[in-house]
Amino acid sequence: MRLYRNCQEMYSDVRRDIHEMGTLVHPETMQDQHVANDPRYATLELAPYTFMILDGNDRNSFLSHVGGNLSWAQQEHAERVGPAFADERGINPGEAWKLRRETWEPFLHEGHFGYTYSERFAQFADHTKDDYSILHRVYRELLEHPNTRQAIVPVFSPRDVGAIGGVRRIPCSMHYQFMRRGDQLLMHYVMRSSDFLTHFPYDIWLALQLQWDFAERLNLTPGRFTFFTGSLHLYAKDADLGVF
Repeated sequence: MRLYRNCQEMYSDVRRDIHEMGTLVHPETMQDQHVANDPRYATLELAPYTFMILDGNDRNSFLSHVGGNLSWAQQEHAERVGPAFADERGINPGEAWKLRRETWEPFLHEGHFGYTYSERFAQFADHTKDDYSILHRVYRELLEHPNTRQAIVPVFSPRDVGAIGGVRRIPCSMHYQFMRRGDQLLMHYVMRSSDFLTHFPYDIWLALQLQWDFAERLNLTPGRFTFFTGSLHLYAKDADLGVF
């Protein structure tokens, strides 16, 4: 596994890897859209791919450096964790998507998305039963059992299996795992799939921001961040001229 000092060092290497070592494939679907006959979705893919970042403190400057929309990322994070830590119902569609309208509007159906991370993080919250959201439960687990290996926030769930095949959008993220070790909070982030240009920088920023949010709540120092995806890919429509 490659270890990087920070986000910008990581991104430079990952970009080179996908261009130099990516394998050409053509998926049948992209989320809930059928793309088998669309040449724009010919794909360079690294499968699987993993790395570790030792210090994600440069996440804001990294996202800005690669042309990301930091305002969207910050609003998206707020919508993901705000309701969950308040043990309230998750938000769908929310307001963050409007800051990246061209990316997200095609996935709106009858005014809602097939899912939001806000909904997944807030699942199980029920004020009538004095119950906690999954995000709040994981926080309490870390607080009460410092050596736990069970502090996992799931995003993908069994109900998503029925959507396989492009019927509707299913999460790219599998789960986030937190581990307290000494005075540090580690995070392991597992994805099934990540679109290198459109989503990958945001995936990294949002995961790191969640790690730092938890660390602050627990009065810990953010530690190592480990990333794993089954598929890191770059579509022809997004690639540098001449790659394909």
